Amino acid sequence: MTHSLTVPGNAEGYALYRDGPIRAVLSTNPRAGWATQAFGATGQPPDALRRLVEFFNARRAPARLRIVPDGFTEAHADALSALGLRQVAFHTILWAALPLPLAVPGAADSPSNSVDIREVSTTAEQDAHIDILLGVYGVPAEIIDRLRPLRRAWFGSPGRRFYLAWVDGQPAAGAALYWRDELAYLESAGTLPAHRRRGLQRALVQRRIVDATALGCRIIIGGAEFENESRTNQMACGLSVAYTAAVWRQRADALLAVDGS
Repeated sequence: MTHSLTVPGNAEGYALYRDGPIRAVLSTNPRAGWATQAFGATGQPPDALRRLVEFFNARRAPARLRIVPDGFTEAHADALSALGLRQVAFHTILWAALPLPLAVPGAADSPSNSVDIREVSTTAEQDAHIDILLGVYGVPAEIIDRLRPLRRAWFGSPGRRFYLAWVDGQPAAGAALYWRDELAYLESAGTLPAHRRRGLQRALVQRRIVDATALGCRIIIGGAEFENESRTNQMACGLSVAYTAAVWRQRADALLAVDGS
């Protein structure tokens, strides 16, 4: 996101927030739910929680927080509720120590010989990756074109690789890997509907594990919505559940009256 902020105009209304251990990101685009959430708020005092919620509400966005189990108390729940938030979902974090012996997938899970996993290296491949990662969420083509300059900026960011899975010579799925020092993260991934349930995401997870190991990473982590196919794919490739966070979101009718900034 910091690279997107360098694009003139900030068309998606991106904003960053930092207050002690709390970190938050925000987009005024209602489709960019992934980019509107806060971390590190568990166990923080009510005044810090209020400042965090005000950051969202000053931009007319409901606050969305990931709350981890460690340190969460009834008093903390009361403080969130008083600010108009309620629990709406769960999000699972997975991890594995590297090097990780990769399990050989069964025949039903193996991509066919016509599948090729490649690292993105050209502008055309960048655009194909953008089309897939946004298109799988139903983002219309005209909005994808508007977002393209922002997304292209990501490809120049350090510590990040992007991948495409090609089927019969056509891009069918995409994914990304982020790493810093000895830690690697399985970033966003998506598969076009016509190519799902063919083992493409498992192949992309395995490729990223191999690359992270070659980069000298010692731990790899990933995230997924609770009980969904992404979690299943990561576990099939050797990751284990670290914890499940609760997602708290503010009611749209409970936004605080805050002057915009």
